[in-house]
Amino acid sequence: MRKKHIILTGVLVAFTVLALCVVLFSRHRRNDYARVLPDNCRWLVCVNLPELLSQADIDPSHIQALADMKAPQNCGLTLNLPVYFFSTPSERLCLLSALSDAERLEAWLTSQGVRVESQRGFRWADFRQWLLCFDGDKLLAMEVAGGQDGPARKELYRLMTTEHTSMPFADALRSVDGCVRIACSASALNQLATDAGKQLGGLPVPEGRQATLVAGCRVEPKSITLDASIYDPEHELDELTTICTRVLRPINAGKLDPMPDGALFSVGLNMDGNQLLQFLRKQKELRMLMVGVNLCMDADKILGSIDGDIVLSLADCSGSLPHFLLSAEVNDNSILSGASSWSGFGNMKVVGHSANACELSLDSERVMMQVKDNVLRVSNVASHDVERMKAPAAPLPENTYLVARLSCKHPALHLPALCTSALQHVQAVCHSGGISVTLSLDAPWTECINNIQNQQNPQ
Repeated sequence: MRKKHIILTGVLVAFTVLALCVVLFSRHRRNDYARVLPDNCRWLVCVNLPELLSQADIDPSHIQALADMKAPQNCGLTLNLPVYFFSTPSERLCLLSALSDAERLEAWLTSQGVRVESQRGFRWADFRQWLLCFDGDKLLAMEVAGGQDGPARKELYRLMTTEHTSMPFADALRSVDGCVRIACSASALNQLATDAGKQLGGLPVPEGRQATLVAGCRVEPKSITLDASIYDPEHELDELTTICTRVLRPINAGKLDPMPDGALFSVGLNMDGNQLLQFLRKQKELRMLMVGVNLCMDADKILGSIDGDIVLSLADCSGSLPHFLLSAEVNDNSILSGASSWSGFGNMKVVGHSANACELSLDSERVMMQVKDNVLRVSNVASHDVERMKAPAAPLPENTYLVARLSCKHPALHLPALCTSALQHVQAVCHSGGISVTLSLDAPWTECINNIQNQQNPQ
């Protein structure tokens, strides 16, 4: 009897081990499709579609109707696994998806009037500016411009036949949460920074090679938030970080309101103006610019006195000069005392001054500058529009260095009806952990999608 129990127990253990092996092998094979992701792509986006739709409370039928696709659930794609978007070193946009049934995908493409051919062990098709290559496990698609089919086929074939054991971007994505996760290479960041540096007069651009931008999206029924940070294992950006931390400090939100809710656009930060002045003087192009400005007014004195929160709010940009209000905490109440000797520049003239205030004329506009109780205020005569719309600030995350908000509903912002009917505001917050950008909607995602469909297909 005991022998039978031992045999039965052995059979059960063996069956359990076999079942576990099957499950683990199956899971490994289902996720094996991601091994074709190149280890030198410029950026990578991972989308978990079921999680995205669940968090946003969106019915999948709304998405397929918006994309004008018929029965995508029957096309053989495995949409319960992540879908990847990435850019190759040759800057070609690609899409990678797991595939459950190649025969269904081929049948669906044929039903769409697309010809599918077999070549070199894979199936190929041209579909809406995309070159598709797929086998029984995965679909890899590459965006193709006119006349570039040949080079794209070679690159797709190389990707499909190479299994990468090192996937730094895929590993980086595991460090962030969200239904949409993003990693961007140092080369792409450096190119973006180089272009921005050129536009800003040759500012120094960090040469980070290992630094990687990683981000994750949090989706709620009426908003989406992108949390981003930079992974810098080799400390290549320490110099840039040092400069930023010397100039920028956490917002106090004391005397000044950092987030006027009703303005068209507002930005708030806390700055050491003297440190910024020292940095500007080290840059040749900016130093020459500052010399020119100082011939006309005490720019160094004003900028160097800033010591605390700064808030800039715009109420209207439809005129020759925006309706604006700039408020800044300063450590010197006498920074405007020499305004009587300012020569002005271009069309700007000093038309009035006192010990702690002055008035400037710019074409037909008037700009007022005043210092009182260690607060500098600069505005045009229409600044009452901004003042009237000020509201208590929303709570800010701890150690917030910058906060900016664009009100998409503001009448002065001439957005398409499609945008103004859906978007409420976009807010960016820079804090010690990274950057958070939140897009807020007026209504739930499903209602916004319905509005988009109604505007695209009016009755």
